[in-house]
Amino acid sequence: MPDTALQNIAHKMPKMGSRVHATFDFAIAGAFLAAGAIFFSRNNKRAALGAALCGTATLAVSVLTDYQGQGKKHISYPSHSNVHTGLAAMAATMPTLLDFADENEARFFRAAAAAGSFMGIATDYEGKKKKKLPENE
Repeated sequence: MPDTALQNIAHKMPKMGSRVHATFDFAIAGAFLAAGAIFFSRNNKRAALGAALCGTATLAVSVLTDYQGQGKKHISYPSHSNVHTGLAAMAATMPTLLDFADENEARFFRAAAAAGSFMGIATDYEGKKKKKLPENE
């Protein structure tokens, strides 16, 4: 399978570990929930619902993921990569599903989906040794 441009960029970068990934997951969940409140205050109930669904789903998956690899939670960190892909796809399709794809609020969902996709590609789900950043650059 050929690599996409996003994958080519991500493979050249240092991989993020589980702690950084978890922080971004919770931040994205919070961003969706905050966006839902903003969209609701702007009377775009469809965008508010979409943001609430994405935020709640992301938060639930984050809470249930075993980022530390201790086996104490329901979703293993390597399995989280598959769920993460689904969450990014859900965010990308939400404006179309809820019929607000031509409205300004749809841009937030596209940006969040792109960020989630990049984050998934740039994450070391297997715990392999990370590439070090160049010291003289």
